[in-house]
Amino acid sequence: MRHTRFIIISLLITLAAWLVMSWPLPRFAARGIPSSAENTERDHYRAMIPGDHLQFYYHLWLARDTFFGPTAWFHNPYEFNTGNDADRREFSTYYLPFSFAFAVFSLVLPPALAWNLTGWLALWITLAATWAFCRRFQPDPVLSAGAAMLSVLFPYRWMTLMGGSPTGLAMMWVPLALLGLDGMIRDRRRRGAVLAGLSIFLAGWCDAHVQFFTCLAIPPAALLIWWQASGHLWPTRREWSSLVRAGWPFLIFIGLVALQARGVRSGLEDTALASTGRPWREVMGSSPHPDGWFNRRAHGMDAHAYIGWFLPALLVAGLTASTAWYSHPRRRQFLQAAMIIVLHLGLVLLALAAVLPHLPQGERLWAWIIRGFPPFGMIRQSAKILVLAPTLIAWALALDMQPLVPRLRTTTARILPVSLALIFLTADYGKRISPTICLLDTRQLAYEAIADDADARGEKPRAIALPLWPGDSHWTSVNQYYTTLYRIRMLNGYRPTVRRHYFTSVYEPLESLNAGTLLPGQLDRLTAMDIRYLLLHENAFPEKVSPFSVAYTLSRLLEEPRLHFLRQDGPVWAFRIEDRLRMPEHFLPCSYRFPTRSWEAEHLPSSNATIRAEPFTSADRFLRIESGGHCTTRPFAVGGMEDIGFLARIRTPAAGAAAVVTVEGSPTMPTLTLPLPASTGNWVWVRAPIPAFQGFNPARLTLRAGEGILDVDSILLTGMEWDPDQVPDPLVLPAYLFFHAGHTDLARHDVVLNPETDPDDVIIYGPKLPFPAGAYEVTIDFSSDAPAGTLLARVGSRYPTTHMESTPLIAGAPFRQTMIHPANLRLSVDIRYTRKGSLRIRAITLRRTGPAPSNPTPH
Repeated sequence: MRHTRFIIISLLITLAAWLVMSWPLPRFAARGIPSSAENTERDHYRAMIPGDHLQFYYHLWLARDTFFGPTAWFHNPYEFNTGNDADRREFSTYYLPFSFAFAVFSLVLPPALAWNLTGWLALWITLAATWAFCRRFQPDPVLSAGAAMLSVLFPYRWMTLMGGSPTGLAMMWVPLALLGLDGMIRDRRRRGAVLAGLSIFLAGWCDAHVQFFTCLAIPPAALLIWWQASGHLWPTRREWSSLVRAGWPFLIFIGLVALQARGVRSGLEDTALASTGRPWREVMGSSPHPDGWFNRRAHGMDAHAYIGWFLPALLVAGLTASTAWYSHPRRRQFLQAAMIIVLHLGLVLLALAAVLPHLPQGERLWAWIIRGFPPFGMIRQSAKILVLAPTLIAWALALDMQPLVPRLRTTTARILPVSLALIFLTADYGKRISPTICLLDTRQLAYEAIADDADARGEKPRAIALPLWPGDSHWTSVNQYYTTLYRIRMLNGYRPTVRRHYFTSVYEPLESLNAGTLLPGQLDRLTAMDIRYLLLHENAFPEKVSPFSVAYTLSRLLEEPRLHFLRQDGPVWAFRIEDRLRMPEHFLPCSYRFPTRSWEAEHLPSSNATIRAEPFTSADRFLRIESGGHCTTRPFAVGGMEDIGFLARIRTPAAGAAAVVTVEGSPTMPTLTLPLPASTGNWVWVRAPIPAFQGFNPARLTLRAGEGILDVDSILLTGMEWDPDQVPDPLVLPAYLFFHAGHTDLARHDVVLNPETDPDDVIIYGPKLPFPAGAYEVTIDFSSDAPAGTLLARVGSRYPTTHMESTPLIAGAPFRQTMIHPANLRLSVDIRYTRKGSLRIRAITLRRTGPAPSNPTPH
């Protein structure tokens, strides 16, 4: 086949595969990039979904800005910047050559389209290289093309490519490396050695996993190629000599790869990964289960292992036919048959290795592998080994098709079975891939306000964004993307592993800002780094970052005299740090603080205690502590002057029990001991305030039994303004106090949900505070510009002991529903947004209408 025809056909095949497998990405290709191979959003898209795709986009943009913009070479000044751009000098391979393709495309095309074209280009090169490699074993162009199609149909390739992982691009180097290896061994060509070595070397520029596993595959692949090319088991001395003469460039590149690996290792010296490797629990949680091989409905990591039933059936049939064909008495090509058997066994080992952590004795086998190959200790996802699968499967199929050649003598006769097999595979794998599209913003006015304000002051814009993470959270990818629009130097950053220096010198001293606790000296610490701006992402504020919902943090920032409010754009708020105190211009009253920290007593460290079952406890279980026993919460950092404390649901028939609140790490180590009242057989909530102290330190609550028993159900950390026995009736709760996505309208104090940016999920809920038992009427004050009758949301309750029918929230109709709360447990109203129209919620009101039913049915 001529080169021009080969290129045209491979381009068209790749385009067809991309259109089918990535749909509906082509509809959004100019304004969105894929964020996942599995659809998680209504209509397949949403704006600014955080994740690895935005992080990778940032690094491709950084390369573009280095090649064609003002960013200096080998500098990354826009993340982890502590005030000195020179400190952000770091060697980078810039994900070449993919970043260069993106940079060139983005000079004339929208950035999202440049991203998608870069992915398509990598697919095309993959197909072309795999096809060329397969033709070395199966000269027929139709049969070899059919085998090569696996390289662009195999699900794992799309899982990584659609998930924004560099792995999805770097898998291109696997068939190129094997193609070069075949040329080096079969034809004794130095250019084959150069191609093989260069491919392995460049794979490390984009993804270390691809480089590592390709290196592991090279020795067995070389042996199989030798068997097929030579027809005998082992090279003679003369053949070794010719192989060395042809392969010396490959050896040079392998030496460079070894130096590259040392560089990667040294770059991890400031992380726990370098000394301890990945914790086994992390590996288990990041690796697929065996049922992912065949389960079309598997999600998350399990979906990465999907193979389906049809492909194994093809391989088994092909293995049986090809080994019988080569072993026939008229041919007696037993080494060829052995090669095919070994290759198919290798595919079985790949499939097993992908799910190894979840196999019997998986932990022991994993430890044994790490002892033999220490770099395995840094691997978090065992499925990464599947980077080899598309090329090796295509190779196996190309060999399996040899018996078809004498039976299907015309091109048309060969096209039909190949086409049918590809149709079945595409139907199977196409159903498995259903991408979610992240639409990219072209402006963010809060970030823009910082850039403009800094420019007016003649300064470089430097900022910190809340919430602040230790440096390894995907939530920070949103900050990274907006940085590409305005080149703001951020103290935040996102990388796969936490650097100890950043954790101790940046995150720990400033962590309290997430909770709205501004300690003395923190703002001065920021200005000493020339960081003059602070951002808050209201809709990127998961519960783990603060003891309370985002409303409390936002309220404290608006009231801080040294923070000048600059601009709000949707969920992003921008502030300037002032040197002098100012009178706050905006306020957001925070009458109640909705808690994020709670503990089920049966899961706490305890002594002389047993777990008992009982209906209408928080999880239908509680902890019974006998005389002299205790239970203790795990410590959690809190601000010492915040008027907060613990609420514990207890039951004790006798006096003598006590609650002990301890603050750790504070110079004064304040401790408060409170006697617990006898509760005459009823569950009651007792309050244990945290004593005042200076700083942001871990606090814990210990409950000790006296002479009698002490039953403990649950404990939560909250503001001391909440009294479970004196809840106002009716209780009107502004919507911004709730846990929520969307954004707060500062002028009207509403929470606004936008179908373009907010997910189809429970995205407003709370208060998660204890209420007296009773029947409550729940009303929601809301408005929408959607047509009357539009289903905007469904409202229910997350706690099983509270009963409220899932009720539609309809545009143009009032919302009123009854909630049965049979015990004095925590209560939550949950609003599941549908994204069928905008929604503005002002307040949620709870009015007690009477006692709970006398015999409520336990959940």
